[in-house]
Amino acid sequence: MGEGTLDLDQRYRIQPQLRRCLLASTQIVLSLTIILLVIIGADLALQDDRPPQNWNLQLLEVLVFAPIGILAFGAFLLGAGRALAVTATPGGLIPPSLIGSRLIVPWQAVAGVTRKAFHGVPTIFVCTTISRRAVVIFTFCLDHEEVYARLAQLAGPSHALTLSFAPDHRR
Repeated sequence: MGEGTLDLDQRYRIQPQLRRCLLASTQIVLSLTIILLVIIGADLALQDDRPPQNWNLQLLEVLVFAPIGILAFGAFLLGAGRALAVTATPGGLIPPSLIGSRLIVPWQAVAGVTRKAFHGVPTIFVCTTISRRAVVIFTFCLDHEEVYARLAQLAGPSHALTLSFAPDHRR
């Protein structure tokens, strides 16, 4: 294989899974639904006279739109995660590029790996020696065991990024 070409079988996109996105959106949307139902119930309980004629429609609307919200939010999480996915290859990392040329960060150019929360979303910042900007890997809804296994094959089991996904190094 010539320099600059990549074997497509060796590529691995670090991106969220549909099942995990739907599970996270279910937890978030159902929590909000329960809070909304409690607020509606408290409002109905605090009314002096009998409830308004359409009180059951409010409850029905909440219960109908909850599954729609789960699917929509899950699709948003999946789409955003896939649009911002980083690709790992035997030669290094390929961060997402919406504008401009693709940058390939060789494994040897990884200077450090830091776990942080970016606006509340768990992320890994990969600092490199070839770019001032860090490569950002969003870890929300990822299968960490699968990512660890694939990175161990591509970057090596002792690489800093591989170790950040190791079961004993995660928070």
